[in-house]
Amino acid sequence: MTVQEKAYRSVISRLGVSMLVLFGLITVYRTVALEYLPQILSFMPQVVGRIVYELALALVYALTFLAPVFIFYGISKNKPHEPFDAKLYLPRGTLLYLFAALGIVAAAAHLNTYIVNIFDAISLIRSEPTASTQSVPRASYEILLAFISTAVVPAFVEEALFRGTVLKNLLPFGRTTAVFVSALLFGMMHQTATQFFYATVAGLVIGYIYVYTKSIWCAVLIHFCNNALSVLLSILYERLPIERAVLVEGIYYLAILALGIIAALVLMRMHRENGDALLLEGAFERDVPPDAEYAETPLPMARRVKVFFTPPMIIFVALCAVQVLYMLLYAVLY
Repeated sequence: MTVQEKAYRSVISRLGVSMLVLFGLITVYRTVALEYLPQILSFMPQVVGRIVYELALALVYALTFLAPVFIFYGISKNKPHEPFDAKLYLPRGTLLYLFAALGIVAAAAHLNTYIVNIFDAISLIRSEPTASTQSVPRASYEILLAFISTAVVPAFVEEALFRGTVLKNLLPFGRTTAVFVSALLFGMMHQTATQFFYATVAGLVIGYIYVYTKSIWCAVLIHFCNNALSVLLSILYERLPIERAVLVEGIYYLAILALGIIAALVLMRMHRENGDALLLEGAFERDVPPDAEYAETPLPMARRVKVFFTPPMIIFVALCAVQVLYMLLYAVLY
């Protein structure tokens, strides 16, 4: 094993440890915070209790995703790693990236729905809320809380982990690996078969844009807008008759798809005019020649795949698979 392969294996192992910590904390979040926290706060007045509950959940959720970041860098002090870069920077054409990403993710969401319907999985996941069936906020303060817990907090902490830590630390070993591994881990993190495809595609899109722009804040903005729009659609189904809500949602998706296509075409033209090779050679097919920031020579793809399966990463993948299987079997049997 070469020195570079050893460094890659070391990074993957440490990321695997961080993912295991994340898995454990998500389990605690679901079993403790969601079940027992309402009982603890039940003595408070209804409005105060709801506000405290939602803010407490948001705080616990943030800590759940930030803890693996701190753990990774804590165990990486004397080992190869990339520093976390939170420099406040939005690239030229941020709105184009935003609309292109939202369009692709919206298309993936629709395709995900069709896949679920084909396999008749809706009846197997009765407990998973959707935009049209989940409980939606009614009061103004509840809407604000929904934006905080669904859009603001996840956008910051999930991007800090999956793009700012996972993807960034895999970049020296090949951008293709960095984008795909971070997206796959992001998809597996959701631990549901019905969200895996959608979340993975979203991870690919955001990861690609992060690689190109080198801006974690651009990734955060895209993540925030995507989640915020889901909150708005939920409110839409509360405030309008179902037929009108479906119509407005359909118009929204057509508009965001159209804007996404236009934005993607403009970006492709911009990159072509600038002589940029990234769209043609990188991210999803072949690795881009290393630049000044990512100076290491990428490992051959076959070696990257083989070395990826370190014990911590194997355990994490296995636990996620078992969790998804358990949820499906539980839904079928009960």
